[in-house]
Formats: sequence, structure tokens, C-alpha cells
Amino acid sequence: MRIALVHSHLRPGGVTRVMEQTVQALRRSRPGELSIVVLTGEAAPTDSPLIDSHAVVEGLGYQDHCTPGAPAELAASLTVTAARCLGGNPDVWHFHNPLLGKNVALPGAIRLLAGQGENLLIHLHDFAEDGRPDNYRQLFSAPGFLQTGLYPSAGQVHYAVLTPRDAAILRRGGLPPDRLWILPNPVAPLPSDPAGSKPEFALGRRFFLYPTRGIRRKNLGELLLLAQLTRQTHAWATTLSPANSRWQAGHAQWRAVARRLSLPVELGLSDHPAHSFGSLVSAADGIVTTSVAEGFGLAFLEPWLSGKSVHGRRLPEITDSFESLSFDHLYDRLTIPVKWIDSNRLHEKLDHALRASHSAYGRDLPDDAIERAYMAAVRSGHVDFGRLDEELQISVLEMIDADASRADSIARPEFSPLPPAQITAQADQIARQFAPGTYASRLLAVYDRLIATPPTEVSQLDGEAVLDAFLDAGRCHLLCL
Repeated sequence: MRIALVHSHLRPGGVTRVMEQTVQALRRSRPGELSIVVLTGEAAPTDSPLIDSHAVVEGLGYQDHCTPGAPAELAASLTVTAARCLGGNPDVWHFHNPLLGKNVALPGAIRLLAGQGENLLIHLHDFAEDGRPDNYRQLFSAPGFLQTGLYPSAGQVHYAVLTPRDAAILRRGGLPPDRLWILPNPVAPLPSDPAGSKPEFALGRRFFLYPTRGIRRKNLGELLLLAQLTRQTHAWATTLSPANSRWQAGHAQWRAVARRLSLPVELGLSDHPAHSFGSLVSAADGIVTTSVAEGFGLAFLEPWLSGKSVHGRRLPEITDSFESLSFDHLYDRLTIPVKWIDSNRLHEKLDHALRASHSAYGRDLPDDAIERAYMAAVRSGHVDFGRLDEELQISVLEMIDADASRADSIARPEFSPLPPAQITAQADQIARQFAPGTYASRLLAVYDRLIATPPTEVSQLDGEAVLDAFLDAGRCHLLCL
């Protein structure tokens, strides 16, 4: 079988890591039977595991505009390069995140390949409709986009997604179930260094680590609230500061709040050479997450393989897909009395954020959207802290700092140690379900089914229905808008 994996780059990141694991696992699963090339828009880093397996295709890198002829030129370049590297046309083209809007010529090139009867697996790790309006608008500006649409549909075009949630969204767009695959990522342990010790500020306390870059949707204000509620017994830290300048000012604000309120929490601790990522993982008594949105949910899986339990905020649309795993000790909501905030101000913020989000996608705001978002945030006189924005979260933290008795009104999450046997059982389940070898077997079954599916004329899915699903006001978190 000849396989071409395609992505715009091989820089360090989640998609690149999946591609590296994919190539390694596929080669181990069918030694000598598979010819694999990775096509990218730029040369791989010299230390990349794929340095000897990739080829650069002109026009495949990031580009936010294109000429009318660019999709055809890119399709031709992909075909010529793949055939040269594989000794013939690919039996399967496996595209990673091609519809995200990072390369506006790529969706058109994919449609042309589909029209030629090529077998295509479109692997969606992320969506332009999910909080990326700039990307979405760039796609609409591409020549011919309005005529062809974003999501081609044909017997020779199958889709892979990470979660049942994403699968349901594509089904809403009209994708037949026999062309849709849920393909969870392979999972590896977090790096660890047994020589690691607790940072000085955590000595004498239980230490919980949040392995993340502190971007907005990671909900750092909630981590500070946890530190405030457990300040005598627990210490908390995140690992990395944001690399993107867009998020750095907000991250600096949370650092300043933590210092001003004297909270036992450090943000971006492994930015400093004295605290490596692996040493912090080893020193942690547990791993925590307060994120309000994730694509796949590695944060709920990786730590167990390193012997660490996961605590904090559960995301049911993610964690419910991990069957046979237990996350009952996590919380779905961390609530405060709604009277602590100005409910009119919350309405105003939801109105402003939702109108801006819909406008960015060229949509009018539905009449009931604000009320639906408010009802999702507020229940029985209490509001979920994770549904608030930074301004409202900081006001709550300052109220508790001024009157510590207010903390008694909050149902505090449980952070008790889990029995070692429970951690081991969870890790064993994850190792079986998400091992690279299991991933390779799933992927090869997808390839086999794709190759066996008779080709049909190319049509398109209902992209508007996909967008509707992501703009659903009931999913609204101000930290994601």
C-alpha cells in the first residue's frame, strides 16, 4: 500500500506528533508492506523523526490568499511529488487538518483530487468554525470557494475525527456514517524525571501541576480560585507561558493577580531552567486541568500513564467518549452564588461576545441566543465560574480575598489522593485503548475500507449546518470568544 500523509509543516506541535507516531506505528504494524511519504510545505527540522520520510511540496505551506489557478497547481504538485517518492500514485491520501484555513488553496486542491477519483482521508483535528473566524473568512475569500464549499462528499472521500462530538457535527452536515471514522489519537506518558523535587513554594503542601500553555481557554482564573480555596494545604502551578503574543498580556495579568492576592500558585514554572517539565511532573502529587474547551483531551489521558491521577474540571463532551475510564472524581461545574456578580453585566458580556462571534462568521445572532447562553451559565441561583470572563473572575477572587467567609458558599472540589490501584487500573485501560499499535490497526482498517469504497461523483456537505453546531449558544464560554 502506498500512503501519502499531507500537512503544511512538521514544526513541533500536536498534529506533527500524531504524524510522527503514525508513521512509526504503521511501519511496525506491516513491516515491508507499506510505502509512506510525508508531504509538507517546508523542510522538516533537522532533529525531526520524519527527516528521512518527508518531501517538500511548493505551495503547501501556510498561505492566506491564492490565485484562481493555485488549487490546480497545488494538486498537480502533490500528485507529481507523491508519485516520485512512492513509485506510483498513492493508494491513500491522508490529509491532516487541510480545511482549517491555514492554506486557502488546499481545499480546492483536495476537491480536484477527489474529482479525479483519488482516495482521500480528511483528518480533522480542529475546525475553522470553532473560534477561528479569521481562518474561516480567508477560506471564503479563496477563488471558487462559494461554488464548491468546504467539505467535499463522495465515496472516495472519508473523514476522520477525534471525538464522537465532532462526528455528530459532521453527521449534522450530511456525512454518511460509512464514510466517517472516529480516530482517537495515540497516547504516550508525560515526560518525567525521577530526580525532580517540589518547588520551594510547594514544600509542605500537596502539589498539583497543570501541564499547559496558559492561553485563554485554559481558564487560569479557576486555577487561582482553587488555590484560594485550598491555600493552607495545596500548591498549584502551570508549566508554560503562552508562545503566541495574543495571549501573553492576559497571562501576565493572572500572574499579577496571583501575586497581589498572595496565592500559592505559580504560572509558567517550567519556563525557568531550574524547573524542567519532567521534574515537575515527577514532583506533582496530581495533575489538574481547568480548561473549558479541548479538541481531543490528552490532558485527561496522558498523566495516568505516568502514574499521576487527573483532577479538576471534567468536559463531558470529551470525557464521555472515553468509555471504560472513570472521571467521577472531577467536577462539571464550579459554581458561586450569582448574586456575587452583576447579572446584567453578564448578560451584556454574553450579548457583546455572541454578536461579535456571529458577525465574524457572517451570521446574525438568533433571538434566543443570549438567554440560552445565560441559562447554560446560571442554574438554581449559581453561576459556573468557568463561564465568566477574566473581569468577572477577578472580581470574585477579590471578594473572597476581602471576606474569606465567602469561600464557605462554594462547594469545594475534592482533591484527595486516589488509591494506587485505581491509578494503575486507569493507566492499563488507556495503554490498551490508545497504544500506537492499536492506533495503527484502526488506521489501516480505515485505509482498507476507503480503498474498497466505490468512487462517486463529488458533491458537498452542508457547511452551514456544521457552522451552526459550533455557534450553538448553549456551548458559549466567554473565555472561548
